[in-house]
Amino acid sequence: MGPGMTSQLQENEFIRDIFQLGPCPTKNGINGNINIKRSKLERQLMNAAAFKARSITRGKNRDKRSAVVT
Repeated sequence: MGPGMTSQLQENEFIRDIFQLGPCPTKNGINGNINIKRSKLERQLMNAAAFKARSITRGKNRDKRSAVVT
């Protein structure tokens, strides 16, 4: 089918009528929330914070495993 199928099902009114999909979805996103694209710096800071949190929890789990094994 190809990569354009999703956009056709979302935007093409004729196809939406054939498959009885109802009116076209709005550009506001799910439940009317507007999707705001974050800047590159914001994304990097969020990823760094998530990485740090994962590293801390993994480190804690590693300490528990080594205490059980030895």
